[in-house]
Amino acid sequence: MIVQYIVKVSDVDRFVVTSDKYAPMMEEMGSRNGSVYEDENEPGLVSRMSEWDSHDQMHAASEKVGDDFSREAGTEGLNWTTHILQPASSRMRERYQTDVSHASGSLSQRPPGDFSAQSARGAALPGRGPRVGSLRPDRRALG
Repeated sequence: MIVQYIVKVSDVDRFVVTSDKYAPMMEEMGSRNGSVYEDENEPGLVSRMSEWDSHDQMHAASEKVGDDFSREAGTEGLNWTTHILQPASSRMRERYQTDVSHASGSLSQRPPGDFSAQSARGAALPGRGPRVGSLRPDRRALG
């Protein structure tokens, strides 16, 4: 799974430096492929994304270093948004019921909802509104 933390900071450089400092500790606790991004449409809106094997692993790491990270990054007391992202292919496998007819050799799929080609390509899904903004890697974090 991918965990995305989003917060609006006044000092992006400080956030990036702190993220770099904590990266080895987070990796020891199970984080992989951690990166910092800054929203190109809203300067100061940063996102830290990394892969984890489980919620428990991620929560244990957050409990261990979260307060210290926030103090050093200048994010103490700020409102963070957290997104837990699972591979869409996993969701699709769970939602689709595959029926293989051995007699006819045909494969039929019955989705329980609307999975049109447009929504599969990432257009706005019903009830979610249009996509807004975009994230780009923070060049300072790339070295």
